[in-house]
Amino acid sequence: MGAGALGNNIYRGRRQQEVGEGFEFALQGDIGLRYMISDQWSISAEGGYRHISDAGLSTRNEGLNSLGGLMQVSYRFH
Repeated sequence: MGAGALGNNIYRGRRQQEVGEGFEFALQGDIGLRYMISDQWSISAEGGYRHISDAGLSTRNEGLNSLGGLMQVSYRFH
């Protein structure tokens, strides 16, 4: 889980309603699982959610939400 802040210039586009300020808050949460196949090989899967908004600082504040995922195979060198 995490939180932060970001700057943007998307808010200049007056037709969009998602982002209303140049300063936005960012919240995120991720969860994952790793399985060690051997001492050197592993597979993992991860999913995450992101939310960006200005927390009601402007009238245009629908926010941006995204879901994502990652799958990987890893090899660890000794």
